[in-house]
Amino acid sequence: MKRFRVTALALSPVVIPVEGFITGSSFRGALAYQYLRSNGFPDPNKDELFQRAFVKERLLAAPLYPGHSVLPLTSLSCKRNPGFRRGGSSGPHGVIDLLWSKIADAPRPNSCPVCGQDLKGLHGFYSENTQQKPFTVLETHVGIDRVSRTSADGVLYTLHTLEPGEKLYGVVYVLDDDLEPLLAERVYCGAEKTRGRGLLRLTWEEEQIPAEEERQNAWLSWNEELRIRISDNKEDFYFTLTLDSETIIVDRFLRPSTDPADAVSWLPKCHPGAQKSFGRGTLRFITGASQSQLIKGWNSAHGLPKEQDIATGRGSVFCYSFQGDDTDLAALIHELYILELEGMGLRRGEGFGRLSISSPFHAAFSEVR
Repeated sequence: MKRFRVTALALSPVVIPVEGFITGSSFRGALAYQYLRSNGFPDPNKDELFQRAFVKERLLAAPLYPGHSVLPLTSLSCKRNPGFRRGGSSGPHGVIDLLWSKIADAPRPNSCPVCGQDLKGLHGFYSENTQQKPFTVLETHVGIDRVSRTSADGVLYTLHTLEPGEKLYGVVYVLDDDLEPLLAERVYCGAEKTRGRGLLRLTWEEEQIPAEEERQNAWLSWNEELRIRISDNKEDFYFTLTLDSETIIVDRFLRPSTDPADAVSWLPKCHPGAQKSFGRGTLRFITGASQSQLIKGWNSAHGLPKEQDIATGRGSVFCYSFQGDDTDLAALIHELYILELEGMGLRRGEGFGRLSISSPFHAAFSEVR
């Protein structure tokens, strides 16, 4: 397996969803189309490379975001001057993360420590402690009657357009080395491609996947800092799942679910007091913050809408604790390493189900000191 960081530079206006990013499904489709186009449009059913990459999902394309990371749902900022603090007294009033306060069952801050105004959730994306918002334009268009070639009565629509020069960022996992030629330098993505919109120039940079020992040390340090700050000696190990993309989960009856336990069998249910055995130890659900989201889509190859799914929204956070011996803790960390690497839930080839274990964001911006 190889992991590539991709930077997408808009060379022409790009029509994107109102959320301000290109979905993994759309990006994956753009890579697939560019591969077929550059090879003279072979029959996809008979092209072995295409089948492995896009049907057997040996190439996993994450969404293209305006920032490198997703803000968790536990983050707050000043209602009047939201955003990460920078040097000087002017500008945004900073960010507070509530997760560690919720774990410690401490009082939630109600007002901005700088100006005293109310706090509200800070959503979206960030890079290097700077909130990232793409520069977009809302365009209004009149529909054209197909017969008369004039404006159609009652047909008015708008397009959310990313301006040329803007950058988006994402990650692509290549599970087979011979699939690297599919990482194109230019693709067309989004709507109105036949009108010259949607041209992206892609820059690829291979990123070393951290070894399990490196991730283990990071998670143990995160846990130790949390236990010191909240003065906790009851649990041996705390960890969180922070969703980096929407995650589609179904239970054993194939009903939509927002509980990671329905996708990861060894996790306890997300209920207060819920626990589950892990080896000779015990896993407990502590707290969380999540929201659901309806996932829609369009299948260009079939000319039909995709089946709708209900997903757990990006930025959702789930916190658990473990109590047990070192052997079982090592086994748990191994499972967490695999989970972070592979993701969870359905449609992972389209970028759904990406997550981070014990995100440093929660430690860096915690109100608990």
